[in-house]
Amino acid sequence: MARWPATPPTASGCGGYRCALTGTPIGIGGLIRRKALADVDLGYAFLPEHTGKGYSVEAARAALEYGRAALGLARIIATLSQTNTRSARVLEKLGFVRDGLIQLSGDPEDLLLFSWMAPAAYTTV
Repeated sequence: MARWPATPPTASGCGGYRCALTGTPIGIGGLIRRKALADVDLGYAFLPEHTGKGYSVEAARAALEYGRAALGLARIIATLSQTNTRSARVLEKLGFVRDGLIQLSGDPEDLLLFSWMAPAAYTTV
């Protein structure tokens, strides 16, 4: 799966990446800095015909590695709908833990909040 910028990286190094197979876009993933959140947020989405094939894990893993290695992030979060059990399993597979519920401004739904902590040996000070 190839990736290339879908949105220009911000000054913080965060941004979205298009995910493609043989040049055909199949989804998007990356790290987002939201004003309402204290930590960088991991996000990804794939076209329906490309879900359930491991691409979410691959994209999320690449974003985590980039956040840890290139940006020196020690903690990354993810928010998702309470009914999105497939993404919850992806996050848990990558070492995220459920931290509870959060409500973002303008969103009537309480979202699940997950967090990932870099192993101490990999964090930068």
